[in-house]
Amino acid sequence: MSSGFSYEYISGGFYLDYLRNIKREIAESLGAELPDLRLLSVFNVRKYNDNQIATDVSSKVQSLLAVYKNLINRGEPSLPSILVERSLLNAVSEYVQVGEKSEAGSIVFGLSTKYRKADKEKWLKALGKAHFVIDPRLRSARDSLINTFDSIEEKKFITEVITDYIGKHVWQLIEPQRPIESIIPNNEEFHRQRVDFAYESDKWKIVFEIDGLQHQNPDQKSLDRKRNSMLEEAGWNVIRIPAADIREGSTVSLLSKLRDSLYKDTLISITKENNDKPLWKSDLGIYALILVLSPFAVARMQWALIDALENGSLDLSEDEWKILVIERDVPFAKLALVDFFQHLMNLFDLGGIHYKLPKVKLTILKTEEFLDANDGVDDEFLTEHVISAKTMLIDEALSERNVDICLDVSILQKENFAIPGLNWYKQWLKPSGSLYIMRSVHSYKEVRRIASTNPIRYEINESKKDSLRFFLQNIFRKEDFREGQFEVLRRSLALKPVIALLPTGAGKSLCYQMSALLQPGITIVVDPLKTLMLDQAENLKTMSIDNIEFINSDQSAKEREEVMRKFSQGKYKIIFVSPERFQIGEFRSSLKSVTVSNVIPYLVIDEAHCVSEWGHDFRTSYLNLARNARRYCSHKGYEPVVLALTGTASYAVLSDVQREIGVEGEDTKVQPETFDRKELHFHIEKVPSLRKREKLYEILKNLPKSFGKSPEDFFKANGKDTCSGIIFVPHVNGEFGAYELCGALRSFLKEQKARVEFFSGEVPKVRTFDYTKSPIMKREEYDNYKRKIQLAFKNNEFPLLVATKTFGMGIDKPNIRYTIHYGIPQSLEAFYQEAGRAGRDRKNALCTIIFSDDPEYLIEQYFDINNDADKLNRIAEPSWSSRGDVSRMMYFHKNSFRGIRVEGKEIHDMLEKNIVPVLSKMHVGEYKKINIPFSSNSDQINKEKAIYRMSLVGLVDDYTIDYNGKSFEIEICKREDQEYVEILKKYIGRYKTEEYVRKVPELLQKENGKNVLEKAIGFAIRFVYEEIERKRRRALENMAEVARTSKNGEEIRRALLAYLETSPFSAPLREIAKKIDPEQWWSILDLLEKDDNVDTPRQLLGSCMRVLESNPDHPGLLILTGVGNLLVTNVNEDTGYSSIKSGLEELKANGYSDEQLRDIALELFSKFYQIAKRHGNFDVRLKIVAEAILDSLPHKILARKLYKYLPEKASYIILKSITEKLKEFNNVFIGGES
Repeated sequence: MSSGFSYEYISGGFYLDYLRNIKREIAESLGAELPDLRLLSVFNVRKYNDNQIATDVSSKVQSLLAVYKNLINRGEPSLPSILVERSLLNAVSEYVQVGEKSEAGSIVFGLSTKYRKADKEKWLKALGKAHFVIDPRLRSARDSLINTFDSIEEKKFITEVITDYIGKHVWQLIEPQRPIESIIPNNEEFHRQRVDFAYESDKWKIVFEIDGLQHQNPDQKSLDRKRNSMLEEAGWNVIRIPAADIREGSTVSLLSKLRDSLYKDTLISITKENNDKPLWKSDLGIYALILVLSPFAVARMQWALIDALENGSLDLSEDEWKILVIERDVPFAKLALVDFFQHLMNLFDLGGIHYKLPKVKLTILKTEEFLDANDGVDDEFLTEHVISAKTMLIDEALSERNVDICLDVSILQKENFAIPGLNWYKQWLKPSGSLYIMRSVHSYKEVRRIASTNPIRYEINESKKDSLRFFLQNIFRKEDFREGQFEVLRRSLALKPVIALLPTGAGKSLCYQMSALLQPGITIVVDPLKTLMLDQAENLKTMSIDNIEFINSDQSAKEREEVMRKFSQGKYKIIFVSPERFQIGEFRSSLKSVTVSNVIPYLVIDEAHCVSEWGHDFRTSYLNLARNARRYCSHKGYEPVVLALTGTASYAVLSDVQREIGVEGEDTKVQPETFDRKELHFHIEKVPSLRKREKLYEILKNLPKSFGKSPEDFFKANGKDTCSGIIFVPHVNGEFGAYELCGALRSFLKEQKARVEFFSGEVPKVRTFDYTKSPIMKREEYDNYKRKIQLAFKNNEFPLLVATKTFGMGIDKPNIRYTIHYGIPQSLEAFYQEAGRAGRDRKNALCTIIFSDDPEYLIEQYFDINNDADKLNRIAEPSWSSRGDVSRMMYFHKNSFRGIRVEGKEIHDMLEKNIVPVLSKMHVGEYKKINIPFSSNSDQINKEKAIYRMSLVGLVDDYTIDYNGKSFEIEICKREDQEYVEILKKYIGRYKTEEYVRKVPELLQKENGKNVLEKAIGFAIRFVYEEIERKRRRALENMAEVARTSKNGEEIRRALLAYLETSPFSAPLREIAKKIDPEQWWSILDLLEKDDNVDTPRQLLGSCMRVLESNPDHPGLLILTGVGNLLVTNVNEDTGYSSIKSGLEELKANGYSDEQLRDIALELFSKFYQIAKRHGNFDVRLKIVAEAILDSLPHKILARKLYKYLPEKASYIILKSITEKLKEFNNVFIGGES
């Protein structure tokens, strides 16, 4: 580095939770809005290091430091650590005692406050004033400003004219030479230029231009007018003052008018008060300054300490660090250093780094005004970290020399204020030492970037749980982990894929958020709903984590473009997108830009059950997620780890999710002991469809009594004590839809003055006078309406929402006291998910279903497995208002699965019209791109499904969607016929056994089609219907059956838990666990032999593992676990072998005779043989079972039976047996036994 300073802007600042919680009170007491806190979260650094040494910090330490740096700037500002908050509140406790409370598992400050020596109003006002930064010690602008002016007139303007006409202190509030880029972002024409002076407050934006003679030039005048116009469009007032007027002192009339207006400006008036009567003159004022400003200074010092470690100025291997800190105003140094060490120790512990942190000799130079102010840190912390601290006045003679780093920090002073000369600092620095001069900024600078290095493969065990809890408490202010969270984090932080099934309200989101924050780089979260993106983004922002954003169609084109630009530049830690976004070319381009210099450690699939439930129906992009992530999110060979999270998934859905996202293996799953949520109380009402509304009114009328409230209190907005409710409806339009029902409820609850709103994905439509349907508002208007309604509901501005399932997932609102289902949803998973919106504060909530059944003849036809989708479409159905809940759901089902014939014809037409003409002219192995237009939303869904079906045989290699141009761009590949078949077989193999897959070529011949390609596509369509469509109908049948047969809420609860927590093997395995009876084990293996579904062994394995947790030594469960491990798609050879061996050894320990053991072993092998011959790697699987048998039971008879599979081991056992017999013979007949 050169002998001068380097300059940069840095993002990082902390703001107390206590202040966040009383921010509104502070503003009301002050009678003014508080300034934008982002201003204090960005600071200027002048850095000097004359002899920078090469650092030998390891790659892992660099990654951990990058994590720490990202934690500091996760919000502008973010929450400080609990230590910082407690220490600073302790510093003011003589005057104000701020309560710390646990609320629903969260650590909260400021819900209660005792005013000891302070008057509440005076205290709040002092806190408010402390936000308005000014340094009253700087009286002369001429002496205090760095000379950065282009002319004498500019200098005179700021040092004399402004101070004379606007106010003596105002020069501190005006920014000289502000870049236009910070005023008008992305402006190409003027982006390298600056304005002479800028003043910005919450009400005023003024540019002052001092124009010399060159501005009289016609060309320059034209440019000035153009620049003025652009500034004014951006909301700025432009005041041009001829330089001659300043020289001649003739600016009085112009500035006098401005002065009268600016005097009323909050920023100028309150900083004037602070300048005339400095806050530090009173104890109350200095304490207010400490609480508001010291956390920002802490963040600045901690950033400098990290930077010094990265550049080698501080060395972790040294015994001692010497640090000099100049506190120009508020105290912070001791607290910042102790807190820094605590973070470093816990990060290093998690990362497996073993350093004994150096002792520290800390010297603090303070100003007279703040000499007695302290940051509240206990001396015991200094002792614990071996920190010796000495405090002096700046003007005192300092004998300290050769310090490692010197920090000069001021919050009150700005970047363009004068500083001592470099030599004044160099007298204390050692030759390799670093100097950091940190000052506040006039205007917000968008400088935050995500620090990205190699991902960290943490190895976390129980001994490191306290260190992980440290970050849980300090980032999220949560007291402890909920069930399952630690287990999820152990895997995810080890960079292992996870499928987390945690009940609604169990804190799934925190798992991926914490994982993302403890890794360098950027995390992508795939959400199924725009409401969920907004909700999660808002939740993070309430935790002061704001370097996050979402991209969705509710944003304007300009908003999306801006988010994409920042995403490409690596400015977001977490970005929320839909699965469809990966099919858009522009987003893929952004991913390429991001991954040039940033790693993406995780691809999070939130509400992962949608991969199965929606991917095959109408969100085809879900099925391409895993492939797209591998293709577009890799960085230097690293592919993101998949974290899949859901609150609901039956075994069937879970198996499908695992298959589609490529996360196999039972060890990837984290599940709770139970999905039961005791706070949810279920209730069911059964009425005909025509009486639904009447029953709903009755339920709403009785609800207040259930919660011990009057109707008026129950249905009023009352902050966090609002009794919020959601009524879930099957669709948006019509008498059972959200819009019409909302209107009816507004009338019904008119007396209670209850505000009722509606929410749906699509714009509601109403019938017009000519009986056509017309949208109630334009799409853009409706998108804005939805955003406002979602936030208003979340912020308790109204109590009751009527919503479709678009509001049924992931919405985190703690005080929802009831849900009402105005008809059954499509599955038990969906019901649990939607009902689970209630009671997230762990208080009692009521979940009601109003069920209307259908005629028995209809039910039989809908759920007859012999009726395929084509037959379903020919069923005669009642009118819409007369239908029951099942037929209403079947309407949507039939829209998703329109029938093999319909889909087959559409694909045939697409082939003939768009693909075959191109394909016929291609040679084998050639790729070409084709455009396929679509006309409407439904046409787009159907064509995308067709394109996906063609990808199953390898005809379509990839595709993108242009929503504006309404077209797909598909990339096709011409292959040999056999290759199409092989690709299809690979797909089928994800669902079926090897034996079934081997039959595929034979089965293909039965399909219609002119060639192998057409037959393969036809087979793929038929397979999807047989495998997926029937499962969907079965899910709806299960939901309907529970609604039909449940007599009360407890029966609904039991049915839900049985569905979510069990597989076909659960009940038999629980019976097996009660005793040791091999006959029961063989019945399980018989089931496996009859089933050709590859999911079945996975279900067996999952169930075995769950039951084994309570019965770890049961021989039958161990043997069946081994079998499951050897039959799953990704064979777990070691676990399979050891489980079977352990099971047989447990039988031996339970007193089974050799003969009994031999019989059991042979029966096991025989059963396994019949099952395994239908799977791939037949011989390998058999050898593992044979080896487990012979290693646990090395008997001659078994060795002979299994000789074919393990000849060497079997020969050894046989020879050993013969040798032992010979020894016995010799001992008896030759050895001389008498």
